[in-house]
Amino acid sequence: MNPLKRLAHRIRGFLINPILQNIQEDQYPNAATQIQLQVAYRLSKELGHKLTNINEIGFKAFSQTDEDGILLYIFSIIGAATKKSVEICAGDGIECNTANLIINHGWHGLLVDGNETNVQKGITF
Repeated sequence: MNPLKRLAHRIRGFLINPILQNIQEDQYPNAATQIQLQVAYRLSKELGHKLTNINEIGFKAFSQTDEDGILLYIFSIIGAATKKSVEICAGDGIECNTANLIINHGWHGLLVDGNETNVQKGITF
């Protein structure tokens, strides 16, 4: 096996997998843990490791299911020209796809919802 691929495989085994396991055991993966994971994804990509199963990377911080982990992986790999997001039907903003990016990763977002009660809860949050 190529030495770089071996190193990428070790990064997966020693960094990424344990972090993901800790995230899945916690109810709320904090920003520091997510940044560690982001750095490990980038390093793994630079060494040529490719994701084999998207189900391995998902986790929930604010999303309804695993979208937070999937979005973190995607933006770790492709980057982001600007850290701006828009979410339509965001509810109260507590459980939506962009809340984690806004709260833990310094993004700016426009969250829209048609329910005034949800909007007020979101503003308070």
